[in-house]
Amino acid sequence: MVSSAADALFTVSLAGSLFFSVSVDAARPRVLAYLLGTLVPFAVVGPVLAPLVDRARGGHRVILVAAAAGRSLACIVLAWNLKNLVLLPVAFSVLVLGKTAMIARNVLMARLVVDDHQLVAANARVSRLASLGGVAGGAAGASLLRLSSPSVVVVAAAAAYASAAIVGLGLPRPAVLPTTPSRLVETVELTGTRLGLAAAAMSIVRFAAGFMTFLVALTLRAAGERVWVFGVVLLAGVIAGLTGSVLGPIVRRRVGEDTLLGAALLVLAACSLIAAGQGVRSGAILTTFVFGVAGAVGQQVFTATAQRLAPDAEMGRAFARFDSRFQLVWVVGAIGPLLLAPSRTVGFGVLGCGLLVGAIAYEGARRSLRVEAARGVSVTADDPVRGLVSLADVLAGQGDCALAVLVATEAARVASARRRTGEPLPAELLVLWLNASSGAVVSSEAAVRALAIVADLTGVRAATVAATSPTGEEPR
Repeated sequence: MVSSAADALFTVSLAGSLFFSVSVDAARPRVLAYLLGTLVPFAVVGPVLAPLVDRARGGHRVILVAAAAGRSLACIVLAWNLKNLVLLPVAFSVLVLGKTAMIARNVLMARLVVDDHQLVAANARVSRLASLGGVAGGAAGASLLRLSSPSVVVVAAAAAYASAAIVGLGLPRPAVLPTTPSRLVETVELTGTRLGLAAAAMSIVRFAAGFMTFLVALTLRAAGERVWVFGVVLLAGVIAGLTGSVLGPIVRRRVGEDTLLGAALLVLAACSLIAAGQGVRSGAILTTFVFGVAGAVGQQVFTATAQRLAPDAEMGRAFARFDSRFQLVWVVGAIGPLLLAPSRTVGFGVLGCGLLVGAIAYEGARRSLRVEAARGVSVTADDPVRGLVSLADVLAGQGDCALAVLVATEAARVASARRRTGEPLPAELLVLWLNASSGAVVSSEAAVRALAIVADLTGVRAATVAATSPTGEEPR
């Protein structure tokens, strides 16, 4: 919450020096350079800093505190260099540390939330607090900018980041994971169809958000709207974030995560087409609010999906990879209005049609995935063992690792009963079954190991086991 307030102060200070202090034509190259600069941090966060987050093994609190302290120092330097070339490298360091802190926070959330089904609700609570912090920071920053200068605002951001570092010292330490990661298992998890489909849907949402944000901003500037109009639009975005953080967990109890992402695309498409016929102010407020709600819900859903399906030992790198993709598509979407300068009607009309096509493509891919899964899990009287193994494989791919272990063990029992040998099941498989049936958290490695044991007993090898062991040997 405190860190989000600091982020809002930092953003207001940059907006005061990059956007509002010059004309629309002069602002375009400045903003374009800043947008391209936002991509550079991911070249550092992905290959360099994300592995450090993964190897922290309970030290994510240290990473969060260090990132906040580093941003505080950077803002102090920036306060006296907002109008020279020092601005870009210092702002770059703030962005790098901010992305590192975000990755560490997402990994820490996955460690602290025991029940996977509560991930959406937990992420929503954090999002609500972040929105409240953003409201406070944005209001304070706007007031300071009006009364003083961007330099004073960035000093306030430095103080807020220092406060966030102090608050971060009270974060709990999650338990250290006992399992040794398997690179093959991690690769299968990261490239899973369900997670990849969710990432594709979120990429479309992020592209549309970037396009809408700068189309609205440039349209308002070209229309000569006053600063208070921008304030109302920003307030609509903040209220939308809070609304999405409340609405997300409620809807999630009744609707699946995949369905929510598809619904978000349809809502954004309808909103864009409606906004094409609205006035400048009303269209800006409408799209900002609707995109804020849909974006908040979609982000909560995707974060929970990635926290559940991404491998534990690779989670930091997974979030870095997805965040890099989302930032890239957001920047590409934002560059469109900057370079093409479409009219408001044309811009929203094209955006709405593109979102509609994306929603249809996503729904078609989701249906195909469901049909393929159903085709592979039919349990028949002729070959129940193969059907149960296929079902366990699908469950493991969807992240339901505990249920996958239980179903795989049942396949071994059915095979033993059909052979009528009376041999007991292997002790390792029974241990995995006991852990899954007791309600303990079951890792993806445990599910793959159970499938490998069952493959040795029954001769039926699941697709996941085959993918993680190309030579046919058991995964080690």
